[in-house]
Amino acid sequence: MGAAPGRWRSAVRAAAAVLLALPLAAANAYASERGADIDLRITGERYQTDLDYPAGTVEQRTSRIGLQLYEVGDPRLQPGIHGGWIRSRIDGQAADAADGLRMDGHYLGAGVRSHLFHTNPVSLLGEIRYTWHSVDGSTDTQRFDLEWTELQARLGPVVRVGRLRWSVGGYVSRIDGDQDRDGGGSIAYREERATGAFTQIDLMVDRTGYVGLHADSGGNAGLHVVFGRVF
Repeated sequence: MGAAPGRWRSAVRAAAAVLLALPLAAANAYASERGADIDLRITGERYQTDLDYPAGTVEQRTSRIGLQLYEVGDPRLQPGIHGGWIRSRIDGQAADAADGLRMDGHYLGAGVRSHLFHTNPVSLLGEIRYTWHSVDGSTDTQRFDLEWTELQARLGPVVRVGRLRWSVGGYVSRIDGDQDRDGGGSIAYREERATGAFTQIDLMVDRTGYVGLHADSGGNAGLHVVFGRVF
């Protein structure tokens, strides 16, 4: 397919981001104040994004199930990787014959977060992450492939009250992607709205385990359920 070189370059960029995160994790692996180094999360997400196609705006509905792994020895610098399974659907006539088609695939990414003033009841958390997505699906006559990358930055305060952790803040993101189909033809697209707000509530169920509900508005409006444990 004509878009294969672009897909290969995107895969290489995603792999490079992960490989860059791993040395950082090794370099910062020392015991934290609780003697824990790894934050492992299972996440379930469902969100909606409006995308700008050349012929107009389409709506992308996405569900993801995956894992997040962060090295948390140093609160000031916490590199991590994430990945999992994804299902996506595009709704809109601008998507051509892919309108209404459900597609499955996977995602992979890396990021880094920084937790400042973490010993205080109110602290500040910032995060940058880069994610590569790839899904495909078929109609009776054609096969479609969607591939996109997302770069997102988040910033907001974290408030601790007993076993509860609450955070609220804002984010900015950039999505760039391509929709390809058998027999040629490629459509480039990007996110229509690049900003939004978020809120997160996590409940510590024991000394190292937690569950959480996270919600985003704006460009990537949706809900996230999190089950995590620090080892």
